[in-house]
Amino acid sequence: MKLLVFHENAETVPSLFDAVGARAEVRTVRVCSPNWYLRVRLGGTGFAWGRPSEGSRRSVAFVPGLRRFPRASAFALRQAYRRAVRESGIPDAVVLDSPWLASLLDLAPGVPRVYFAADAYRYYSWPRDETVRRERLMLEGSDVAFAGSALLAGDLRAGGATEVHQSPTAVPAAFVQACRQPGPLPDHLAAIAGPRAGCVGIINETYDWTLLEGLAEASPDVAFVFVGPQRALTR
Repeated sequence: MKLLVFHENAETVPSLFDAVGARAEVRTVRVCSPNWYLRVRLGGTGFAWGRPSEGSRRSVAFVPGLRRFPRASAFALRQAYRRAVRESGIPDAVVLDSPWLASLLDLAPGVPRVYFAADAYRYYSWPRDETVRRERLMLEGSDVAFAGSALLAGDLRAGGATEVHQSPTAVPAAFVQACRQPGPLPDHLAAIAGPRAGCVGIINETYDWTLLEGLAEASPDVAFVFVGPQRALTR
């Protein structure tokens, strides 16, 4: 099977397809602006958590800005799709992970189209009405959709006629076992008095900071700790 994956998500989506291994030939195309690409490269954060598996291939499609310049970006996306087909052949399925990639839906006649929703995009700092409209188009134009949680899958089922499945987040059992083993805390975390609450992941405007501020005020004995890079979603 040959999969062509266009994605806005720089970490999660490529890593998921890296796990496919030899069962499919995967080409992932990272969609981003040149400025964002340079910031990531110069910052040394990389483009995925895992290494490409054998038979997989990664490339980048530069767009002026999916939300600031949607028409120009749609043209650039179409060119990137045609280039990928010339180089790798017609795929057995096209995977899209963002409502703002909906302009690619009509470029693959006869090829199954898959919408992979890793998050609830309507709550991002993107133009909400347009994001909701594009996600509806994505659901209507895809043959099947996958969501990162059961709640999100339910929301998507209510928003379109497409068959929606949950794609649960998972990690190797060995990783879970290692996390259960007690070990020394990093110095910067040990310096913070407990009890501690928080999370690990990308820190951006999707957090409900008003709610967190209220929780912090209501729990003065708890230290709220967030571990991860600070990265704005607006691009």
